[in-house]
Amino acid sequence: MNVLNLFIYVKFVKKIILGNGVKIKRRINMPEYVIKFNLPKEEQDFKLAQRGKDYCCVIFKALQEIRSYLKYGHNFKTIDEALEKIRETLLEAQMDDIE
Repeated sequence: MNVLNLFIYVKFVKKIILGNGVKIKRRINMPEYVIKFNLPKEEQDFKLAQRGKDYCCVIFKALQEIRSYLKYGHNFKTIDEALEKIRETLLEAQMDDIE
């Protein structure tokens, strides 16, 4: 079967299926995984896993802030001021419950 015949066949099948009002539902099975923790022994590991997305967001925000300082300049007079500003950004996450 050449490409033209295949194209005509596909159009024909689409016309039959859609013309008869038949809808084809395709279910996609998404992969799943389960992480188990032995609580309370592994409570810190559980908290880290639970808040992983938060950590990623905080780190991303800090990296964007640093990029902005490098690209557009800043008003820091000392390296300590710059480090303190980055530290404040990281502390905004308030993840005090993680040791």
